[in-house]
Amino acid sequence: MKEMQFKKEIKNLIIKIERSARQAAQCRAEYQDAYREGKIKDVMIFDLAKKLKETQTRHRQYEVLYEEIKNARNKKVLEIQNSSQDLADMKDRLKILNSEVETLREESAEKEKSLTKAKHNVQVEVNIRDNLRSFLSKQQLALLQKKTELGRQVAEIEKLNANIDLLENEMKQQRRD
Repeated sequence: MKEMQFKKEIKNLIIKIERSARQAAQCRAEYQDAYREGKIKDVMIFDLAKKLKETQTRHRQYEVLYEEIKNARNKKVLEIQNSSQDLADMKDRLKILNSEVETLREESAEKEKSLTKAKHNVQVEVNIRDNLRSFLSKQQLALLQKKTELGRQVAEIEKLNANIDLLENEMKQQRRD
């Protein structure tokens, strides 16, 4: 009985050993599977860490690029605002200059009218002057002719007076004789 009991115990122990061996094999297999999965996961973690670093690097580059683009956009917006303000100022100046040009045109037209009128008046005055000069020349010529005629007549009168004096002297002498 003891032997049987021992045999039974041995059998139970063998069954336990086999069970333990199977469990150990299963545990070993599970361990190896877990180890392989751990290695695979380590490789995946390494790859993911590498991808994370690359992604973070790209993210930082995109952030820098975003900031540069944002700053460039802000500069362009400011330039657009300044250009718009400059354009508005230029439009205002252009309106003012157009108004001044219109005023100057009106003044020029008025001065042109005044100049035309003054030229006409001058021409009228020149014509009057020329007519007066012509009249004066004719009058001077007539005066000269009259002076010449007067001089001739004075000379003739003197000649006649001389003849009269001569005749009077002759008559006085004939009366004395």
